[in-house]
Amino acid sequence: MIVLGIDPGVADIGYAVVKKDRRISLESCGLIQIYNRTQDERLCAMFDEINSIVDKYSPDACSVERLFYFKNQKTVMEVSEGRGVIKLVLSQKNISYREYTPKEVKRLISGNGLANKTQVRKSVEFILGSDFSNLRDDVTDAIALALVYSDNDSIYSR
Repeated sequence: MIVLGIDPGVADIGYAVVKKDRRISLESCGLIQIYNRTQDERLCAMFDEINSIVDKYSPDACSVERLFYFKNQKTVMEVSEGRGVIKLVLSQKNISYREYTPKEVKRLISGNGLANKTQVRKSVEFILGSDFSNLRDDVTDAIALALVYSDNDSIYSR
């Protein structure tokens, strides 16, 4: 099974592609940078980039971070529009997806729904057996999202 994890944001979008056979492996991860553009340009760039990733890796499923809480109403709207673009791409490609709140991801990946970014990163590093200290939090979050979808029961049986 190949799972795409996406952590949507206003300026940057983290993504990760995880493959699960007998073992779990990270196939690809990165950051889609869409800052310094108008909102319309951001949405178009997001559409093109997500389409490209989906075409390259042919994921069976996708895990997307659900909006939970933002103080800034403008940020909520911009991230919501981006999530709509992500859902459009996934729907067009017939890729099933699940949404998880940050708290759910933290709980499922680390066992603690109140885990901080470092604890999430360390859990991801433990599961995959690699060092991710050089990655941005958006990318680490996307990896965690993909791992959570890929079957959280098998994550802890490594």
